[in-house]
Amino acid sequence: FRRASTQVAELVAAGITHIADLRSEWTDEALVAHWAPQLSYLHHPVADAGQVIDPAWFTELTTWVTAALRQPGTKVLVHCHMGVNRAPSAVLAVLLSQGMELRPALDAIRQARPIAVIDYARDALDWHLAATAADAKARRNARRRLGRWRGSNHLDAAAVIRAIRDTETRAHHWLLR
Repeated sequence: FRRASTQVAELVAAGITHIADLRSEWTDEALVAHWAPQLSYLHHPVADAGQVIDPAWFTELTTWVTAALRQPGTKVLVHCHMGVNRAPSAVLAVLLSQGMELRPALDAIRQARPIAVIDYARDALDWHLAATAADAKARRNARRRLGRWRGSNHLDAAAVIRAIRDTETRAHHWLLR
């Protein structure tokens, strides 16, 4: 709890005003409410099991983030457990919904989080294409661009996750079970 309290204080000091927690395996909502009640917290869980993510999940998240960003001085933290798949994919949906093009959005995510695999990028892209009523040609082109980006920016998800787990101490291994 000491480490968690310190991390919440660091988020507040960094100017974070909103937290979107995507973990299905845990939530820090009660802790954040206790230590930093001024933060807005959304527990928006989704499993990280390789499933197709329901478009409604992206709609709910982007609606919440968009509303938050309308408030002056807002800084939103979107996170999952390791920052490899769920949060980067969610941020892709947010960036697309804010008008950013696909490749610059993917590049921005990878620049900010070099280990981001973004496994659910196709789901986020499909959500965005449906939300913007893209025609069949635009859908094909966008999916092709995603495929090309993935081909030239491939990361081995298993290797990334193994590397993250190798940095965790024995005291934290219970979190992975």
